Amino acid sequence: MTITISQRGPGRQMRVRQISIEFAARHIYRRPAGEFGGQGRNLDGHDRDVWQVLAGLRSSFTDQVGQAANVNHHPSSVRLQQACHQRRTFGQPARLAAYASTMQRPPIAWSVGSFERDSERLAFEVSGSGPETIVLSHGLGGSHAVWFQQVPFFADRYRVITWDARGFGSSTDRGGFSGISTSVGDLAALLDHLEVDAAHVVGQSMGGWTSLGFALAHSHRVITLTLANSIAGVNLSAWHEYRNTTASGPPPMLLGQHPALGTELCQHDPAKAFLYQQLGGAGYGGVGNAPAHVVQSLAATGWDDHAVGAYDGPVLLISGTDDALFPPSMVADVAARFRSATMTVIGGAGHSAYFERPDEWNATLNGFLTARRVD
Repeated sequence: MTITISQRGPGRQMRVRQISIEFAARHIYRRPAGEFGGQGRNLDGHDRDVWQVLAGLRSSFTDQVGQAANVNHHPSSVRLQQACHQRRTFGQPARLAAYASTMQRPPIAWSVGSFERDSERLAFEVSGSGPETIVLSHGLGGSHAVWFQQVPFFADRYRVITWDARGFGSSTDRGGFSGISTSVGDLAALLDHLEVDAAHVVGQSMGGWTSLGFALAHSHRVITLTLANSIAGVNLSAWHEYRNTTASGPPPMLLGQHPALGTELCQHDPAKAFLYQQLGGAGYGGVGNAPAHVVQSLAATGWDDHAVGAYDGPVLLISGTDDALFPPSMVADVAARFRSATMTVIGGAGHSAYFERPDEWNATLNGFLTARRVD
């Protein structure tokens, strides 16, 4: 396999260079580390191309099928890193380690913390230091850790906050007061604690209830609102009717099977499906492990239709074609109640599209946020 790099040469002619992945790994491996400093000075043309790939420059090039790609995310860059890593295992690790730093994007800040509210400990993590903030609120079967496929994607451009609702992850619920209304207050307190005036607010399933409640109560603090696989407390009567017609009792505990996952992931990637179970708690997580009063709080907490219709901020709703908990038709009904909302349905995804189809989910949210970035 080769990397194909298109460049403008002298006289503006287009030059195309093809670099063998394996040759590139061998070639840079034997170069003195100092020659790769100083923005590629003292390198011949071929070396400079390799250096550009290693340095992760924001130049664009075309792959073998002619599709524009970015060096940082191109599969060839990954192959080159893997080839270099393979050579390191056979000797001279210090020299290759000097080169390794050029293959990585700039370091991203990451911190872990907590604060006290109502005698409870609320845990959070902050990644990145961009000019705008994204706050991600997890669902009933998760914690801050479920966002592991989103945080690295967004943290190079945004400050990303993940947190544990009361009784989930590392947050306590000694008083047994966890519920949606409490979570709305906790989210406001979290942003206050981190001195965030306004944020892109994103909620998955249960987190959608919290996110919409926060948006209705503190609209001036919401840049955009994203509700993922969630009806967010809107038109609860339709949800209650749906639950009554589809209820069949708690599902059995089966390895790699979960009601919040689509059948496609469970069948084709059972290891990842099992990871979801592990992230959710003691082997199963989800509704079967959730405190009864939290589930009851979801069923009882609905937001006023008039308030929802009057909300005038940008809203994105994300659904999955195979979501059996909140089907796309139910989410579409919620979208129609907003003054202005966009809805995207991700094919082959169940109730946890962010986990099952992270590339599509991240691209959807990224496009929505980018179009509405505050200058």
